[in-house]
Amino acid sequence: ALNAIGRIKITLLLMIMWTFFTWVLTVLFLNLYGFNGVAAGLLVLTTTIILVNYLVKRFAPYSFTSSVYLSLIGAVFQSAWYFFVLSFFSHNLINLISIGLSGIVLYAIVIYLVGRKEIVELVKIFRN
Repeated sequence: ALNAIGRIKITLLLMIMWTFFTWVLTVLFLNLYGFNGVAAGLLVLTTTIILVNYLVKRFAPYSFTSSVYLSLIGAVFQSAWYFFVLSFFSHNLINLISIGLSGIVLYAIVIYLVGRKEIVELVKIFRN
């Protein structure tokens, strides 16, 4: 969105910040916390969405909530599915692949059922 309205310098600065955080925090947290440090570093990096949200709202008003609610609902159902199913089946490769694929299908179904109207509108836009 920022590139589209001519704010390329802001986008460049954000990309530099993300690159710096990725390399520095990942390596630092990896040394401090082991493999879990990678996840911790990326969690800290992900919190910069607050800054991005603030910057974009300054130049182009939009609703953050409406842009993520469908994905969030799908992710909640998918996570609940994984939590429930993984407690009943052994964790061999075939089961994990099957459960993973079924979670992806569940996510798609939930997104379609909850956001059917938005999906139909987007399809119409792209067809024209």
